[in-house]
Amino acid sequence: MPSVARPGARAGYVVRGGLLERKYEDGKTRSVSLKTGQTLYLDKPEDQAAYSITNKGSNAVKVYIINIK
Repeated sequence: MPSVARPGARAGYVVRGGLLERKYEDGKTRSVSLKTGQTLYLDKPEDQAAYSITNKGSNAVKVYIINIK
């Protein structure tokens, strides 16, 4: 399973929104709906756990992510 997880907090800006699905190593899934222009702060344990991500919509989703040190 490819992992998109990163340790530490991250911030993001959604350039083009859409519907994503996260699949965690334990088999659980979580739908994530992102809206264009939305900002994100990813500091929760589920944001830092290893997961793969699948685009469930018809458009490409674009998000700028910044690692916070």
